[in-house]
Amino acid sequence: DMIFEKHPEWVPGSVDRARLKRKTFERADAIICVSNHTRDDLIEVYPDLQSKVITIQHGADHTPAPAHLEVDLPKPYLLYVGLRRGYKNFDLMLKALGRSKLLRETFQLVCFGGGPLTAEEHRLSREVGFPPERIHCFSGSDSLLAYFYKHAAAFVFPSLYEGFGMPLTEAMVQGCPIACSDTSCFPEICGDAAVYFDGRNVDHMSDVVESLVSQPRQQMRVALANRSQHFSWQRCASETASVYRSIV
Repeated sequence: DMIFEKHPEWVPGSVDRARLKRKTFERADAIICVSNHTRDDLIEVYPDLQSKVITIQHGADHTPAPAHLEVDLPKPYLLYVGLRRGYKNFDLMLKALGRSKLLRETFQLVCFGGGPLTAEEHRLSREVGFPPERIHCFSGSDSLLAYFYKHAAAFVFPSLYEGFGMPLTEAMVQGCPIACSDTSCFPEICGDAAVYFDGRNVDHMSDVVESLVSQPRQQMRVALANRSQHFSWQRCASETASVYRSIV
C-alpha cells in the first residue's frame, strides 16, 4: 500500500521507508498493485511511474470452515481481526460499541490476532462502557479464524486505510456479514456485500453496526457468496504470470 507516502503520521519512519520504496519502483519493470485504490494512490504520488503500474487483486481461500472445533465461542459475538493500533481504528470501534445499549449488553467482542489487550485498551474499554470482560482475544490457524467468521454475528472492519484488506474476503467466503469503513479500497473490494460507516464518526459506526446485527444473518448471504467468487487465486496467479511474460 502507499501508507508511508499518503499518511506518514500513522507510521513511524515513513519518510525513510518511502525513499527506499521509490528506489525500488524506479528499478522495477512493472509494479503490481493489489487494488485500484492503491494504484491510484501510487500514481498520485509518483505520476511519472504510471506506465509501469497494473492492478491485480488478491484471491481468496474458498475452503469451508470446519463443521466443528473444540473452542468455547462467546456467543453472540462481533469479530475483529488483526492488529489494533493507530489507523486500524480499534479505539474508535470500542467507543462505537459502548455507545449502543444493544451492542454493549447483547454482544461479546472476539479479537483474532493482535495479542492480548493492552493496559490502555483495558482502561478505554471500561471508560466507554464495553468492559474487558466482554472482549476475548484469540490467535491460531486459518481454519480457526474461518470458524470464527462462520459463527460471528458480524465482522467489523474499522480500519482507515489498507492496500487491499484480506479479512474482508475471508469474511465473505464464510458468509459473515460485514460492516466496514467507507474509505480506502473497501467499497472496491466489497461492493454490495457490506454495509459502510464513516470510520471517523463514532455515532455513525455504532448505528450501522447495530442495524446490521438487528437483521437476520442470512439476509446478506447471497451478496456475500456472489462477491466472494470475484476473488480467485487462480485468476490472481494467471494475471501475475502474464505480467512477468510481458517484461521478459
